Amino acid sequence: MRNKSNLFFIALVLFINISAFGNTFFSLGPILNISLDENSAPNPISYSLGVGKIFDINETFSIQPRITLFTQYYLWSGEKALPAEIENRTAFTSCSIIDIPINITLLENNTKTKSFEAGIGPSFFLRYAFLANGVKSSDSGVSGTAASDIKKINSYFYNNLNYLYTELYFSLNYKTKKKITIGLESKYYLAIQSLINKNFFNQNMFTVSIRFLF
Repeated sequence: MRNKSNLFFIALVLFINISAFGNTFFSLGPILNISLDENSAPNPISYSLGVGKIFDINETFSIQPRITLFTQYYLWSGEKALPAEIENRTAFTSCSIIDIPINITLLENNTKTKSFEAGIGPSFFLRYAFLANGVKSSDSGVSGTAASDIKKINSYFYNNLNYLYTELYFSLNYKTKKKITIGLESKYYLAIQSLINKNFFNQNMFTVSIRFLF
């Protein structure tokens, strides 16, 4: 499990190594985790920071890999790792989403200062849980102790495709006179495991954010 938790750090190093290519963008905004399970926090909202690159294929298509970072509390229900309210938390979880969408520019004005984009692609939801502040490893847990709950939570994150999502992406962009592009974007993440279980909306995610392209 420790090797799996290093996936994010490996991806980050790879991203830094290719940072000399393409155009860099940053995004800021809330991310909503749709959680319909009993005992879960009701649809928790976290605040995220993303960084990505744009690699143009041609004037219409591009590949836009991105890493989005945020944190969230989790608990172990006995069967699942569920988002938790702060008073019920066991784990403080470092979360990262790696997106690799193919984007298409659908509309663009004559001066190319305004554009509308849409995209789709695979996403990987990488998480690693630690004991939350104020929780001791010897505290009682659903599986025995808080420490054993943490192990269960981390195992759950990477079992049964719980890390695999499909991203749907839309953005409106405006290029300023200073050649900085400001965009309003939305992304919807479809959890593959929820589709398999026919629980279509559970554990999906939705985010609206502001994007700055340099």
